Amino acid sequence: LAHNRVALRKKDRERECTKDVMMQCESLQLDDPKAWCHIPSPGNKTQATPDDLDRIRTAVDSRCARMVVEFPEPMACVVVATCAFSDRPSNAEPDLGLLERLDPGFVEQFREARRVSGLVKKQWYLATVNVRREGSSNTFALGVGLGTDRESSRARAIHAAEVRAALFTEAVATKLCGPDTAAPATATEPAAEPGAAHTEGAPAAATS
Repeated sequence: LAHNRVALRKKDRERECTKDVMMQCESLQLDDPKAWCHIPSPGNKTQATPDDLDRIRTAVDSRCARMVVEFPEPMACVVVATCAFSDRPSNAEPDLGLLERLDPGFVEQFREARRVSGLVKKQWYLATVNVRREGSSNTFALGVGLGTDRESSRARAIHAAEVRAALFTEAVATKLCGPDTAAPATATEPAAEPGAAHTEGAPAAATS
């Protein structure tokens, strides 16, 4: 799931979201189910706690150095359009199936609103668990949660982040968040020429 609230035109927002999704598709092992954002099973806890975030920080720290885990407040939004990210024709409408699972009864209203070029005036919350390098502003949404109330969106984001953290390696972090610029350089000193000695603060002297 990608989001953009900066671009003014819908086409520009869609382009930026597509870029974000494609970058994730190229960086993650999509054949592994853990690469996808999972939804908690019915009956699981519906509230996120500080202990949940601590577990995610521990999991990320054990795989990548100098990473910051952030859990900002969910963003309030309205669903105006959906699209299944696939080039294969299908009548199943998996995008609407997901919305129906998140909020039963919403899809019926959404279909009618789409038919008349309108929208459903219902507020949704988009929560993300973000990771970034220390000193960098490039973030990656490790977990994403969408819901019609604040707490359910946060709980879904935490659950998704815990699952995806298992695949978050240093190589993935470099692709999605950039390289660790503070990592110590591994430069090697040039080998001294045979028969030459050098002391700091003094010119080199030839020996025989």
